[in-house]
Amino acid sequence: MPIEWTRAATDHLIRQRRRGNERYHDMDGRSRVSFWETTARRLYQDLRFRCSARQCEQRFRNLIRNFNDFVEWRNGGSRGRWTRTGQRYYRSFRSRLWEQPETRHSRRRQRNRRHLRRLRA
Repeated sequence: MPIEWTRAATDHLIRQRRRGNERYHDMDGRSRVSFWETTARRLYQDLRFRCSARQCEQRFRNLIRNFNDFVEWRNGGSRGRWTRTGQRYYRSFRSRLWEQPETRHSRRRQRNRRHLRRLRA
């Protein structure tokens, strides 16, 4: 059943995802169900906003899609489009808070890949 996301609930969702980004990316496997279940539980505890883990995940994915559409539109791309949601959350999302944080290990792996490409060329 669809739910109507309030601005307060959406802001809370974004804060939870930003704070838990490292934990989100450190989880084993591809399933992040436990992360979204915790997020849904916190939304209910803090705001009395009832939603499922799946709805939290879907809402966040939609926010990313709206952000990307807005950025594409803003940069003059033909695929982009203006969205109210994209515009509203542009400032929060321009840091790309959902991406995996760079670590020393990931930087080293990137350097090694570049080095191997040069050797193959």
